[in-house]
Amino acid sequence: MANSCVKQWYYPPLGDRILIETETGRHLHLYCLGEGNMTLLLDAGLPFTSVCWSRVMASEKLRMLSLRYCSFDRAGYGWSDPSDEVLHSGNGVNDLNRALQVKGIKGPFIYVGWSFGGFQAQYYRYMHPTDIAGLVLIDSCYHNMTKNISFENDLNQALILTFLTKHLASIGGMRIPGFFGLVLKEAGAPSTTQSKIDQARTNAIIYSPLFSDTAYRELDAFRKSEELVASAVKDGFGDTPIVVLLSQEGEAYSEALAYLSTRRRILKTQSDHYVPYNDPDSIVDAIEHCLSLITHSSEQITTQ
Repeated sequence: MANSCVKQWYYPPLGDRILIETETGRHLHLYCLGEGNMTLLLDAGLPFTSVCWSRVMASEKLRMLSLRYCSFDRAGYGWSDPSDEVLHSGNGVNDLNRALQVKGIKGPFIYVGWSFGGFQAQYYRYMHPTDIAGLVLIDSCYHNMTKNISFENDLNQALILTFLTKHLASIGGMRIPGFFGLVLKEAGAPSTTQSKIDQARTNAIIYSPLFSDTAYRELDAFRKSEELVASAVKDGFGDTPIVVLLSQEGEAYSEALAYLSTRRRILKTQSDHYVPYNDPDSIVDAIEHCLSLITHSSEQITTQ
């Protein structure tokens, strides 16, 4: 099995590389901090890694909530090994579930999904309903996105871009400064809000041929992920608390995800789509609201 896309001897894993497939030797990177009877699962957007949660996980306010919180890298990103399987949400959820089992981490979970990570959150709730205490969906993907012509065009453009970058990366072409700037804008993090070491980690990941190949494969499987999630949400999520956090770029369709549950809350941030980087406090606030809904089952539905 090929190794992860980060040179581990130069940038050691933030957390643990968990063996999830003995026959292939494939590992998933899982980074956990804190202690508590409930665990947050932090799932990044596409094509981001566990590094994107650094400011959230460093929050003093989060540390005071008596929770364990875990970020992770989906297959092929960051410090996780690539997978030969199709990179749709179903296989992503299976990988995470295996890693949690091996690590001995049990629910209840609050699944925090940003953008594409929101697909994973919704599908995890469908596959493991008794393990999920609540969902926090940040500018989340929703089950009929490709019916939007504008998004369909964006998806096709992203497929073309990642197809080109994966071939350029294989010959070192990603180190061309101008092209790297384009890719960083499309696939990287806002550099002004990252620490120097996190920016260095992000750059190392983006330079890797595996990063571009993984992003392409995940985008290529987007419609399959959408199909799986459509089946997952058709009957709603009952009274499982859902907090939807919308950025200034958030869509009404993402807001509608709150109505999958009878216990819901809709919050808004002044941030752009890069909420984990630009407004981590709003995410911690959303987690607090979710905890409140879990604790007080009769709490009123509100929009802020």
